[in-house]
Amino acid sequence: MLAGKTLADLQRELRFPKYSGLRMYQEWLPENIAGVYDMLINDAYFHLREGVQAEP
Repeated sequence: MLAGKTLADLQRELRFPKYSGLRMYQEWLPENIAGVYDMLINDAYFHLREGVQAEP
């Protein structure tokens, strides 16, 4: 996010191989990334940092 990546970028690029053996890893990965993204934007005021844009 600090590098200016959008939620879609992060969902496309982030992988966590250490956890890939967990049930529903692949199916839930985009939703889990979105949940953390939203939490950082909404709860941690991450969007107030320079260079971070909240998506509409």
